[in-house]
Amino acid sequence: MPNLLADILKECLEIEQPTYADKMKWQQDVLGYIELTTCKKEDIKRVLILDVKPLIGQYSPDPWCYKVETRSIGTGKTAVLSVSDRTWNIDGELKPMDIIYVNSVSKNKKGYWYIDSYTLEER
Repeated sequence: MPNLLADILKECLEIEQPTYADKMKWQQDVLGYIELTTCKKEDIKRVLILDVKPLIGQYSPDPWCYKVETRSIGTGKTAVLSVSDRTWNIDGELKPMDIIYVNSVSKNKKGYWYIDSYTLEER
């Protein structure tokens, strides 16, 4: 009986839960920062793209790599990762406030972390 009113309101209003991207955009616009972590193990590899910068070589006007600033939805930790030009062209272009699932990462000889494969989840 105590939850009867709540059940009736849920059925009548049919309010949908906002997506992670909507919540984070609202927090960035209203609060000026993003503080959304789920603390779930399955969300650790799900990251929010905060910033994207193309790295252009001195001999060619085309970018050879992209630096991507990310924030994990599961833990809230931020990291700057690289995405090679091949991966960027195969898996799709990234923009700030996109949410991706990182399938695999690797570390090169110089110590830079690269995203080898990702799946775009929300735009």
